[in-house]
Amino acid sequence: MTTNADYTDIIAAFIDGEPVLPEALTDALARAEGRELLIELLALRDIVAIDWTAAAPAAASVSPRARPWFALASAAALALAAVGGYAAGMRHASDRMTALRAERVVDNPPAPTVVVTVDRWQETQKGGGS
Repeated sequence: MTTNADYTDIIAAFIDGEPVLPEALTDALARAEGRELLIELLALRDIVAIDWTAAAPAAASVSPRARPWFALASAAALALAAVGGYAAGMRHASDRMTALRAERVVDNPPAPTVVVTVDRWQETQKGGGS
């Protein structure tokens, strides 16, 4: 009779196509766990053996005649996006500059906070505030 480690190795070797003694395979499949493992490994092998390239949709492949048009359309879209972004940025910047200029325009200057009177400006010291 085979042990737990042995029956899994024997069934895995059988699934992989390796040579296995018929008596050892019979002993491994005599267990319920061995039969369940065989079914699980066969299902796993079936899942892994799917050809995914054949299952891909046919629309994913582009004909060679459509490729130059696709490249041209992509370049045109990129150029349109760049020009549109530049124009939007310039418009936004000019609106912002107009708003900043409008804030600075005043009709009357502000009233002075400090009045400095100097009778003889030649005798005043250089530096100092207003």
